[in-house]
Amino acid sequence: MLNTNSNADRRGRRFWGVALFGMVVIAGGVLYAVTRGGAAAPYGLDLPRVVAKVDGEPITRDMVYRRLRQYETMAPEGFKDQSPDAMKKRVADIAQTLIQQRLIQNEAVRLKVSVTDTEVQEQYEATQARFGGSAEFTKRLEAGGTEPQTLKGDIRDYIALQRVTLAMQETIPVSEEDVAVFFEQNKAEFLKDAARARHILVDSEEQAREVLRAINDEHVEFADAAKKSSKDEGSKGEGGELGWFTKGQMVPEFDQAVAALKIGEISAPVKTQFGYHIIQLEERRAAASQTVADHRDHIVHLLREQKWQVQRQAWLDQLLQPGKGWKAPEVTL
Repeated sequence: MLNTNSNADRRGRRFWGVALFGMVVIAGGVLYAVTRGGAAAPYGLDLPRVVAKVDGEPITRDMVYRRLRQYETMAPEGFKDQSPDAMKKRVADIAQTLIQQRLIQNEAVRLKVSVTDTEVQEQYEATQARFGGSAEFTKRLEAGGTEPQTLKGDIRDYIALQRVTLAMQETIPVSEEDVAVFFEQNKAEFLKDAARARHILVDSEEQAREVLRAINDEHVEFADAAKKSSKDEGSKGEGGELGWFTKGQMVPEFDQAVAALKIGEISAPVKTQFGYHIIQLEERRAAASQTVADHRDHIVHLLREQKWQVQRQAWLDQLLQPGKGWKAPEVTL
């Protein structure tokens, strides 16, 4: 079934994507590397100190070893029963992935895609919270001999890679005829009763009630409170704006809270798997009143996503053409 998320919900997906990265990639990979210790050569692998270079910048064996440990957590028995040939292939694949990432990072520079220190720190702190707070997380980092800056570097790279993808998608042309045809083919998915809302997402009910107190008692504007307090990086910069969405696009608790609100009304704290939300309903729009113009921006986004899936590999292949300043690594056991 077609996924017809709302226009601004795609902005929200930037937050959900980063949150998922924090919960899955960091939890399953980076933290695993943290708890397993430093970068000593695993399984007798013998790699040169510099495995490959991209535009003169080194990809080191320590980078490969750390990624290897991240991947090891995916295998129930680890890599202890892997054959030498299998380990060579695995390491070569890891090096290739690191080369691709470095090339994409260089594209981020070319496209003037940036990630601020504040964004990295906020995601780092969110990761700390998921692992029991600052003290517990610092203990785990120290036990593994991993510097906080290493993890922050991973977070920065991830955000940058996502933004390069978005930037590349934005360059893909979509005609008005494409939009009209797509709308006609998927009317049943688009034409649903919709709501437009803002939200503020925090970690605890206590924080949510403090934000509500500021809004109600100190007359702080909802948008200003979102910019100051929300941890949803996809919407906080826009005052918590989520845009239009239909039932089922948000988690059930969020949908239920929105359904109970009147226009302009602000909810009590709403608990979901992401934390505690404060929601302000801005508008409702009946399905019968909607036209293609109401969904144009989102359809353009969907069509660009579809086209990007076709073009992405060709783009990567072009980046990896010989002459880009890299070569395959040599691995011995």
